Amino acid sequence: MTDYSSSFGRPDLVDRPPPLDPEGRSTARVDESTQSLAGSDRLAWPDIARGIGIILVVLGHSIGGMMTSGQVDRSGLLARVFLFIYTFHMPLFFVLSGMFMPGRLARPTRELVGGMLTRIAYPYFFWGLLQTAAIMTMARFVNTPVPPDPSLFLRVLWEPPSQFWFLYSLALFQIAAMIFGRYASLSLMVWLALAVRIIPEFVELPKALDFSARYWIFYAAAAALASALRSGLVTRWISGTRFAGLVVAWAAAAYAVTYWGGGYLSVWDLPAATLGTLLVLSISQAARLPFQDVLAELGRRSMPIFVTHVLIVAGTRIAFTLILGVHNPLPILLAATIAGLGLPYLFYDWAERRGLASILALR
Repeated sequence: MTDYSSSFGRPDLVDRPPPLDPEGRSTARVDESTQSLAGSDRLAWPDIARGIGIILVVLGHSIGGMMTSGQVDRSGLLARVFLFIYTFHMPLFFVLSGMFMPGRLARPTRELVGGMLTRIAYPYFFWGLLQTAAIMTMARFVNTPVPPDPSLFLRVLWEPPSQFWFLYSLALFQIAAMIFGRYASLSLMVWLALAVRIIPEFVELPKALDFSARYWIFYAAAAALASALRSGLVTRWISGTRFAGLVVAWAAAAYAVTYWGGGYLSVWDLPAATLGTLLVLSISQAARLPFQDVLAELGRRSMPIFVTHVLIVAGTRIAFTLILGVHNPLPILLAATIAGLGLPYLFYDWAERRGLASILALR
């Protein structure tokens, strides 16, 4: 998910952000708060935010798999952690993707389309089809078996398998941003995305369109606010008591939507999704963040982790349960999460050294 990529507001009321190139690199000298990677002018904080986000994705899928298998009580603590994670972790990734889109619009259309094909479409089809085939083969061991049906490989064109709905929606959002960014305005896209957000509350849509309608607003808003987001302007004021207030506000909003507001897919999740995303962005921009190098490295490897972790997490859970005879959810959760993050990282390094990373759709 790394490298997925007309602001509005009142720039006269704030310090103007330093100029940035299309990849988020500052063209001006930056201070410690903007976190440049050692030996590089690439901004570190988006990678740190992606690192936090991909940990939450793997952890959430690990818990979700055990909830489906009955190993985790749906009313217990881990289930609550799962629901709270889901209030904002996908909006976070759409914000991190959308805020780089305006810079990419400066590129030729051919280059933009080529990037979408290689960085979104190719991983979607390569790993989506591979995961579907694996689930068919291991049908008697998985939580949600898929019957041997060749038509599933065709239906991937309009029915994204499992977690790959994210890439499907991301492609739609980038196409929309290309159209609005070049022929209208990104601000107009925000208003349209906000209107579209209401549709799934009243109309049942296919999965791909349903999720796209629910999450487009985050991508669109990030694209329109790109300059402020990329310079840290939006979250710069969040520190001290304000940060504590943000944590409390997100927790309250997440609790409210989870237990009273219809859950994380409801329109009432917008406050929790927004506050949770701002929380991660603020944490990622801290001047001295523990383990920030590890988080940034995971963020730069978020694509290989994303496309492979479901198979690894499921395989770890199956191995612990059927082979090792371990049914305690805590060691399974710990092992599945570590494996879901670590093995894709090692797999990417292996593929990169052999010149196979692009062929294996890991970039």
